[in-house]
Amino acid sequence: MKIPIKSNSNLQMTNNQQTVWGKDATFIRDYETRVEPFTASFVEELMHPFLSEAPPLPSEMPTLLDVGCGTGAVSLLAQQKGYRVTSTDVSPAMVSRCRERRGHDSSSSSTPDARLTNDEVSERCCVVADGENLPPSWSDKFEHAVGNFSIIFFPDPLRGLKEIRRCLRPGGRVAVSAWGDSSETPAFRIFPDATAAVAPEQVARSRPKRIVGGVSSLTTLMEEAGFGQVRVLGPVTRLLEVSSPAAYFDRMAL
Repeated sequence: MKIPIKSNSNLQMTNNQQTVWGKDATFIRDYETRVEPFTASFVEELMHPFLSEAPPLPSEMPTLLDVGCGTGAVSLLAQQKGYRVTSTDVSPAMVSRCRERRGHDSSSSSTPDARLTNDEVSERCCVVADGENLPPSWSDKFEHAVGNFSIIFFPDPLRGLKEIRRCLRPGGRVAVSAWGDSSETPAFRIFPDATAAVAPEQVARSRPKRIVGGVSSLTTLMEEAGFGQVRVLGPVTRLLEVSSPAAYFDRMAL
């Protein structure tokens, strides 16, 4: 079974998801093995504007803020490419797993109000932080920021983007990804459409709140956050291939 899914170059987290992701280590591992392999397939293209630059020298490693890092797909790639990465997520369990994969020890910052100096930001670190309320001391600290299927699931994505802009240095750049509309993401429609056929009242209750990645909506959102020279690239298509309906359910019903 092959289903194309398109993304425009983010995931909104409900309160229930925040609770589960913060407490259930098994869920974190399932996310890493069942969800991340697909969302990570968009990362290199998302970061292409940064990665296409000349590789940084060790003494000139640029800083990058990964907002909504999850289990670390963006952070790992950026770290491998020579960036000094600060990984953030609202979930302590996600941050803990990202820290493990990046080779950190327990001395990495893990409090929401972590105050990083210029020297600390230039080191690899993982920090528990609300993307809509990043630490005040991070203003003008980063050259780049990335949100891979994260910011669009914030309760207030505009506020999250404004926070990112505050944390970027003058001339800094941000790249975010967002799922396309229903016509571009048929793999996401199978469960809602089936539910609508037998229990339509459940669809209205469970419908997630997230921004749809249209050119107009994303451009408007970025400009309202204060960013200039906004470009929306895509749709970028990946094919989700599973061996059976049961395998599809296992992948998508996490």
